[in-house]
Amino acid sequence: MYKGDLLIAHDIHEARSFFQRLRGLTGVHRLSAHAGMYFNHCSAVHTFFMKIPIDIIFMDRSDEIVKVVECVPPGQFSYCRGAAKTLELQAGAARRMGIEPRDRLQFTELCVKAPVARELSFR
Repeated sequence: MYKGDLLIAHDIHEARSFFQRLRGLTGVHRLSAHAGMYFNHCSAVHTFFMKIPIDIIFMDRSDEIVKVVECVPPGQFSYCRGAAKTLELQAGAARRMGIEPRDRLQFTELCVKAPVARELSFR
């Protein structure tokens, strides 16, 4: 996933099934700098039962960022009217990489993968 020429993340896992979407990053103790979770058709996420804070990036259908919520702690709910996709990244990643509303992210098929059990490389 890129913002212009800047690599944002290369280890993005897509939550496709209902169970994957419900579970998300629950149970993850550490998220690497270039890993995250992607949700298509999603305008709201929760961090209930999570162990770590995360950055939440809400995008519209054209992958333009409409809202960035930084360092969301466990036990919260976040919503963005008009969002169609959501990306969860390591807390602080949005600020570190200069991700802001109106930026456009570019996805590649290589970076968006379906999760396999809990082998996610989020260390």
